[in-house]
Amino acid sequence: MPNFNKGLFIEEAIQSVLDQSHTVWELLIVDNNSSDGSMEIIQTFANGDERVTALVHNSTGNPGAVRNAGLEQAKGDFVAFLDSDDVWLPTKLEKQLTFMKKRGAAICTTGTTIINEKGQVTGAYLPSLETAGWDQMLVENVVSTSATMIDRHQCPNVTFPHLPYCQDYATWMRLVQRGHLVHILSKPLTRHRIRTRSFLSEKIQKARYRWRVYREVLEIGRPIAFKCLLRYSLRGVRKSGNYLGFGHIRRPFP
Repeated sequence: MPNFNKGLFIEEAIQSVLDQSHTVWELLIVDNNSSDGSMEIIQTFANGDERVTALVHNSTGNPGAVRNAGLEQAKGDFVAFLDSDDVWLPTKLEKQLTFMKKRGAAICTTGTTIINEKGQVTGAYLPSLETAGWDQMLVENVVSTSATMIDRHQCPNVTFPHLPYCQDYATWMRLVQRGHLVHILSKPLTRHRIRTRSFLSEKIQKARYRWRVYREVLEIGRPIAFKCLLRYSLRGVRKSGNYLGFGHIRRPFP
């Protein structure tokens, strides 16, 4: 769990891990020089539960490095990610682990419910595919970071690249490029918080960095990269409407 000034939400995020029906886990919370009292909240939980560890990694403009600091300390066979303003449902780990072991999946994501700053549900993202591979992931990222779990035996040495945006997408695509499929448990076991005031500006930034992922990380040719970016942008407009409550529940790739 990376954190930077999410003091308004982090207590709920941490508590959602403590409330898991699957109880054998370690929670590594990596704070990136927060100034809003987040670290005090984190330390309180760490003092009260030995499964919770507070870490500090100061990194300006490189959220991937913060995630990598947690990955370096992780001991489990499986690793899951949770942003400090998102929430897991109580059976998330249990159901996802069962699903992955049954399928032998290396990467898995779940469906997500979209919530706003107040925790009110505004939409949902429930992929209808059972798996997504290279072609699907090029135009639509079906993976929500806080819904993701990875089998570290099948995917060793997972690291996030140095990018201010889309470093998570680049990570998933590197794994798919190696031949892994993203297995999709479409049940909404994760709640993803979207703050409407910064939503549009972040989308514009992500589009810019999506291009960099295509060209610099995945080394895709310019014509194909442009076509993928165009399709990504069109799908993004549709998806945004569902996130903000302007449309129906999103089910990609009908």
